[in-house]
Amino acid sequence: MSAESRPHPRFLWTEQRVQSLPLSLKRLLEYAWTGPDVNGAGVTVFEPGVWQARIGEISMALETGLQILDKAGHVVYDSATGEVWPRRWFAFHKFVSAPARSALDAGLRRIQSSLIRSAVVESACSFGVSVDNFKVNVRKQRGNLPTPTSTSTTTTTTTTTRDPPPLWREAVEVEIEISEKLGKPVFNRDKYSEKVLETYKKDGGPGPGVLKQLEARKRAQERQAQPPTPEPARTAPEVASAHIEAIKLKYRPTPTAAAAAAA
Repeated sequence: MSAESRPHPRFLWTEQRVQSLPLSLKRLLEYAWTGPDVNGAGVTVFEPGVWQARIGEISMALETGLQILDKAGHVVYDSATGEVWPRRWFAFHKFVSAPARSALDAGLRRIQSSLIRSAVVESACSFGVSVDNFKVNVRKQRGNLPTPTSTSTTTTTTTTTRDPPPLWREAVEVEIEISEKLGKPVFNRDKYSEKVLETYKKDGGPGPGVLKQLEARKRAQERQAQPPTPEPARTAPEVASAHIEAIKLKYRPTPTAAAAAAA
């Protein structure tokens, strides 16, 4: 099934954007890629009881962890069905053999979430993995279109495109800032953003350099948003002592007056 000799993608253990995740999130992501319930299309149904029995407890709620991975662009998660799909599935699995194609088709038919189904079909097409039979089958089941005939006309389907994760949008802004700092102004921001987002879809998200700058920007924004630390309240004796010292300083004779008095 894989275009590589390894059974699982190397970046799960080497890529910075994955290694920087907390341990609990890394375990969730690795399970989404390599768990025993992953079907041929890469989709897993996460059931809390099954997860805890196989992996053990984690430091956060299962759904919270999956939502964080979804927002960061690592997976697509549908809480309504409990299904999870790694976004970079087709970047690693190429499905060139007949058994691999059969596993993919079977996995596609088992997807319950329309959200994940659209994301899987869109990603497969972007990586050159054909899912035409699946799209035709979906149309037949829904009854939206008649059965296609063998003509030269190519029938296309309209799928609901899922909005990219918010983190990706923020990363695009960082990419634009970098480009302008390098003397390459971006005149059409919408077109540039679409191009960068397409790259993110193929690569599975922003690169580590952009993520590092995005993290630094967020830290700076958090520091600016923090209110100034108030001075600790002083006790009455401390206030009186400070007042006395201020009076002494105010009426302290100047060096010239002190010398004249001594003479």
